[in-house]
Amino acid sequence: MYHRSVRILIVDHDNQTQHSFADTLECLGLTVKTAGTVREAPEAIATDKYYLLVMELFLSDESGMNLIRDLAASDNHKPKIVIVTGQPSLSTVTESMQLGVRNYLTKPIATAELVEAVKTVLAEDGLIVHSDKHLISTLGHRLRIARQTNDMTMKQLSQRVGISQAQISLIEAGQSAPSLNTLCRLARALNVNIPDLFKNYQSGL
Repeated sequence: MYHRSVRILIVDHDNQTQHSFADTLECLGLTVKTAGTVREAPEAIATDKYYLLVMELFLSDESGMNLIRDLAASDNHKPKIVIVTGQPSLSTVTESMQLGVRNYLTKPIATAELVEAVKTVLAEDGLIVHSDKHLISTLGHRLRIARQTNDMTMKQLSQRVGISQAQISLIEAGQSAPSLNTLCRLARALNVNIPDLFKNYQSGL
């Protein structure tokens, strides 16, 4: 599941870092913009309502902590913040967490670590569906469509495959993952190929 509506602003003075972070997060389907200074960030935040900032603390014009303090004190839109800094310190860790920063990471940072940090914020806020849940939901929806296309009631399908109506209901609702054996029986009864049930599937983040 893609999330183009989730805007992320990367604030870092290093162009290479900006491009690297942006490329990584855009590959996940997120909308990403960049800023190189503290002064650029407030205007961008006010204009585009970024949901998340991924920011360095030590920028060319002033400390990123000043921006974090201003955002925390503001009554306006307050984006979530993940710090990725090359100059960590106990004082900034302590203060940033007190101000509501969601994560504090130290450079150099692996791509997987950045992705996980962003995914954690979005997942905790209910903005993404984990891929396994999305897959089960997609599979259930496609099985329901196949049953309806065959003009078959849930009771009729239950009798044909020897699976309870309650279990079929849970599978179609995406609340239960069918075993491979159950999936084979359902697919055979509905005259669909198993690969077709996963065709063009796009996982969540």
